[in-house]
Amino acid sequence: MEKKTLIIHLLLGIALLGIPIVSSPDYNKGWLLFTVAPFLRNFFSYFLLVVFLFLHYYVIVPKFYLQKKWVLYGLLILACGFAVSYLPILVVDLGVDHIRPNMQIKHLQRPRGFLSVFNVTNALIFQFFMVWILSLLLRLENRLAEVKNEKLLSEVSYLKAQINPHFLFNTLNNIYSLTLTNSNKAPRAVLKLADMMRYIVTESSTDKVDLKKELQYIENYVELQKLRMGNQVDLQFQISGNCEGKEIGPIILITYIENAFKYGVSPEVPTKIDISITIKKNKIELFVKNDIVSVEEINKSATKEGLSNTQKRLDILYRNKYKLDIGEVQGKWEVNLLIDIA
Repeated sequence: MEKKTLIIHLLLGIALLGIPIVSSPDYNKGWLLFTVAPFLRNFFSYFLLVVFLFLHYYVIVPKFYLQKKWVLYGLLILACGFAVSYLPILVVDLGVDHIRPNMQIKHLQRPRGFLSVFNVTNALIFQFFMVWILSLLLRLENRLAEVKNEKLLSEVSYLKAQINPHFLFNTLNNIYSLTLTNSNKAPRAVLKLADMMRYIVTESSTDKVDLKKELQYIENYVELQKLRMGNQVDLQFQISGNCEGKEIGPIILITYIENAFKYGVSPEVPTKIDISITIKKNKIELFVKNDIVSVEEINKSATKEGLSNTQKRLDILYRNKYKLDIGEVQGKWEVNLLIDIA
């Protein structure tokens, strides 16, 4: 954002400095134009406008306007307007030799000294006003973007704080179930859990993580589920494509995978879960399909909250860059999520 703003300021500054050159009646003199006193005075005025543009944006607005020091801010604007108007008159003396014959009478009638500041052309006054307003609007827009970004980061952190304990409690429940049914698999499950918790603590606090690490986290989760379920579920799980050098928002895909195991597994009848993650160039596609098993209403409510939180994170991190379809298809629950991670 700052780089873009700097480019805008530079282009605007160049445009302002070009105005006295292209509008000068002595334009055809080439480089000798800079020896003509009336042109130098006009050019100096525009140079001061450019200085004001940068000074106002980078110093005056942040230190006075945004700090609500209104009186000082107003005085500084008046001082800058006075400098842009009066300094060129003080610094560049036109002299009688530089006044065209048809302008001499009008020139002689103008007030001299301090009062000459009020004879600044209407065009220069208008341009000072426009530069002032434009610079202020650019600064306020930039500040608004900063505040919005800070708010989004806070919201992402809040949503992660809601999601991470959810994973922890569910995984601990899985290990507890494992110790009751087949304790010799528990150590392996604890190692998987340790890897998952290490990932959550060290990696998931950032906006983007290495896609390879995120997929490893998902694989660990699926392995924990397989240890718990044994042959109870027909599980098809595959990851295809090149994940090297790619990044993704953390703890997003796992939400939909977790729900398949939470609501697609029955202790009474065989069930099937299909999970595939495909990476193609800068896109990642998640497909999840599972049987629909009746669950308690309280669990459904928690799931809706988890799905809502994940979609909020998708909106924040990938607005207009993802497509999500969730619903029942031919008696199965399906999730199709496509994210442009470029």
